[in-house]
Amino acid sequence: MSDRYNNTSNIYSSILKENIKGFIDESEITSMRNSATTGQVLHGMAYRPDKVAEYYLGNSNYAWKISLINNFENGIRDYYEGRSILIPAN
Repeated sequence: MSDRYNNTSNIYSSILKENIKGFIDESEITSMRNSATTGQVLHGMAYRPDKVAEYYLGNSNYAWKISLINNFENGIRDYYEGRSILIPAN
């Protein structure tokens, strides 16, 4: 029996952004950006998207939303201390 999830080695590749956008319509991303507030990567949150999401959104599982609306393409390196970021509405 074939399992459609067998080929998961590319999930963390450089095309992750395209994969996410394949599931979310571009107009939905624009809407998220328009309703977003601004925040900042604070001391103790640098290079920790999970901590940023927990602090601003109350759930570390939403780190992908912050990365998506900010067009972050370098993973945790985009979360440096003092950086101004968009925070999606909850």
